[in-house]
Amino acid sequence: MTISPAKANHLYWLGRYAERVSAQLHFLRHYYDLCLDEGHEDALLQYCSKLNLANCPLDRDLFLVQHLFDNRPGCLRHTLNCLNDNSIVLREELTTNTIAYVNLCVATLKHSDHKKDVNINSLQPISDYILAFWGSVLQYVTNGATLDMLFIGKRVEFIDMYSRFGEKHSRLAAEWRNMDRRLDRQSFLVNKDSRMALREIFFEHESIPDQNAMLAALNSLISV
Repeated sequence: MTISPAKANHLYWLGRYAERVSAQLHFLRHYYDLCLDEGHEDALLQYCSKLNLANCPLDRDLFLVQHLFDNRPGCLRHTLNCLNDNSIVLREELTTNTIAYVNLCVATLKHSDHKKDVNINSLQPISDYILAFWGSVLQYVTNGATLDMLFIGKRVEFIDMYSRFGEKHSRLAAEWRNMDRRLDRQSFLVNKDSRMALREIFFEHESIPDQNAMLAALNSLISV
């Protein structure tokens, strides 16, 4: 079953932003814990560098206040707002039960912001809600094209984010293989040159030969 280009766009970016929220929190926890250890005080700057984030404060608490609560690209609130904006127009496709988990993510961050709580552990429910969101997608969404676009977005974002932090090539290649099958079914939205370049990287190489070239191909893979 086909879907309109507009719906495909929202589904693709919903998948990307849902995965981005999860990955941001995962790596932020790791690098924040690392910066508390002697000799790793610059860990948060490394985190910013890997995500190409500029003007990151050196003060840990100030960094967390800005990175969690500012509504600027790269900050968690901005990512959640984009996730929420895309979910609003997809209620019919995803069901109210599924969208409810996005609402819970937004409410959790607002609550932490209201209390000025920068304890990263207090945001664990957001990670849990994102996992529940994907579980609800699998339970309630039956349209194959809808599922394809959501999981294409999810896996594009996984490869983008995790490659920046040095994930094993074999793990990234596994994500690509799972996505590649879905690309066959949505080929009218796929940039053929980008797909060929990515297939070569993940099928014929044991490491990524050029990270910037890979990211460029990845982020031009879908034309929506």
